Amino acid sequence: MQNQVPPEVPPAYPSGSMADQTGQDKKAVLRTKLNEQRHLLQKSIKDFAAGDLAEGLRIATTIRVLVHETGRNKPLLKQLTANFLELPIIDRPKQPNRTNPPGVQEVTIMRIPVRFKLSSSGTSFDPTLEGEYEVTILGKWWEGPSWVILPGLGGFTRKEIVLSVADKDGGTHVDMDRNQRLKRLFANESFQIGAGKASPLDLCRYLTASAGVQLMECLDRNFPVAK
Repeated sequence: MQNQVPPEVPPAYPSGSMADQTGQDKKAVLRTKLNEQRHLLQKSIKDFAAGDLAEGLRIATTIRVLVHETGRNKPLLKQLTANFLELPIIDRPKQPNRTNPPGVQEVTIMRIPVRFKLSSSGTSFDPTLEGEYEVTILGKWWEGPSWVILPGLGGFTRKEIVLSVADKDGGTHVDMDRNQRLKRLFANESFQIGAGKASPLDLCRYLTASAGVQLMECLDRNFPVAK
């Protein structure tokens, strides 16, 4: 009885076929998802500026999807590039160089990085970026201290405010178990603005929209849409 030679088994993924294209296909899917999130963010910022403050919840949720990492969830930007926290992003308007007189120290007691438009019909969010901005990296932008400084409350990071809006203001699920500083921030009605009669401002949603504008610039800078 002659020994039978088993037929040659072809490789599961011949060179140049599925195995080589899988990574490319995945990147293409992720870029599609990124463009969807970019579209949602852009639309929500536009609607927020037009007066629909409920869009602040959607802005916060979109930022969370793009940037926030937990033990279970990997943010979309990390799926696109492992070093996503090193991506350049604008931070604060550049300040003029000043030299204080001897013995004089400059201290910031309040910082609210939001642009407003005032009119007889009320206050609205201004999404434009004017002038020069300092550039930082996404990791510092997200978790850098003292982005917002309020008297009696101290400083807050973008991460604290955006996640509080997304997770605890109704964006993804309502959770009333906030820490005391954030509780006071959300309940704060001392900051009022307006032309003529002033009214309390939903500061956390305005700040979230401001962060959304900067993240949009980051996406356009680092992941430009193909023409």
